[in-house]
Amino acid sequence: METRHVKLDYFEALEAKKQLLTTELNLLQISKKIKNYRIIRKREQILKTKLRGSANQLKAKIIQIQATFPEEKKSTEPKLKREIPTKERDYKERDIQSQLEEIQKKLSEMQA
Repeated sequence: METRHVKLDYFEALEAKKQLLTTELNLLQISKKIKNYRIIRKREQILKTKLRGSANQLKAKIIQIQATFPEEKKSTEPKLKREIPTKERDYKERDIQSQLEEIQKKLSEMQA
């Protein structure tokens, strides 16, 4: 393998060395952030596991408490939907219609 030399003046060599050191510094900072991320992620996983366990215990307690409640009587009749009386429905529709007319009137006044 042949070795070649490149001639650099002092300022170019100094600038190249600064860039190399800056790059090395950035890599070390990135490495530190990755290490911190891994630590935080590990803590997060531990806390999630604890939370999941607590939630399961709470769910079991709720089921246990619900088992002590008396049974609800279930009717076989279907529930009827509550309908709005026609007078009330007509009033709401008229109210919406009057609001629309009022807005259209204001728009026409603004354009004139």
